[in-house]
Amino acid sequence: MTKVAAGKVDGFLANPAPGCRGLLLYGPNAGLVHERAEGFVARIVEDPHDPFRVAELTPDALKEDPARLIDEVGALSLTGGMRIVRLRDAGDGQSATLGDALGAADKTSSTLLVESGDLGPRSSLRRLFEGAKNGAALACYGDEGRDLDELIAASLAKNGLNLDNDARAVLLDRLSSDRSQIRGEIEKLALYAQESSGNGQKSLSYDDIVACVGDSAELSLEAVSFAVAGGDAAAIERTLGRAFREGIAPVSLLRAVGRHLQRLQLAAARIEAGASDKAAMDDLRPKVFFKQVPAFRRQLGLWNTQRLGHALGLALDAEIDCKRAGAPAQTVCGRTLFRIAAGSRSARTRS
Repeated sequence: MTKVAAGKVDGFLANPAPGCRGLLLYGPNAGLVHERAEGFVARIVEDPHDPFRVAELTPDALKEDPARLIDEVGALSLTGGMRIVRLRDAGDGQSATLGDALGAADKTSSTLLVESGDLGPRSSLRRLFEGAKNGAALACYGDEGRDLDELIAASLAKNGLNLDNDARAVLLDRLSSDRSQIRGEIEKLALYAQESSGNGQKSLSYDDIVACVGDSAELSLEAVSFAVAGGDAAAIERTLGRAFREGIAPVSLLRAVGRHLQRLQLAAARIEAGASDKAAMDDLRPKVFFKQVPAFRRQLGLWNTQRLGHALGLALDAEIDCKRAGAPAQTVCGRTLFRIAAGSRSARTRS
């Protein structure tokens, strides 16, 4: 039938094209794939757990009994109405079986609902549904930009929560584009608000978001990276010690610092080519979080691209050393990070 554009998926699910007997929901946003599948089932049947109307299968079940899919597609609904045969976690390995099922679906009252992960253009499963006369492939990508902001706003309103501008900015920065993760974090915020005050506070601040949302390990990696790039020995000793106590691996720390140095290098290259600090930082993706802009700008004043390249080399060499059998990984990591920090001195030249 066709590949449905990402922006038209919800409309298609609400009113599928005539003759469509198979739907493939796929993409990197697993939460959105699941949410759309659940919504489609809810529109078709009153009780999604009704065994006469909904049959749920897995790839393992089909591996044990490949004919079961055809049997389920051909089964009659004893209570009337359309049946849904739902296959979760599908992959290219089920393409042939699903092709047979699509061929049989035209003669039944069943609709195939298939859920999968991210599929490339060459995926046999994706190509099957895009090319089938009675099938459709519907991509579920990450929520971004305006869509992400609207999703967060709707979820907050549903939970009776308000955010000030700083809190909204840090929440957007810390949430992924996966819909299930977004809803889960906002539900956690609602619980946090309820527990923080007797009746549940209505407005959350920047500090509330920092306290509630995000992985503490991620925050530790970020703190170490900024301390190293800023040449702050006291901060390195403090944040590095905390990271090791949290069980963060030395290699993870070296890689996090390396990513931060790469971002500085990209911005520094733009500046050396004539761009302003602001323009160079605005070009970075993801953007520098607004609370970290002053620190990031100061660090750009401490480095040039050549020195950053040398620092990245040190981090890579240390990672290799950490992976050697018997190496004192924490010692290697700490020594290297202090050595990198020592290279942060004002030496940037502008063209």
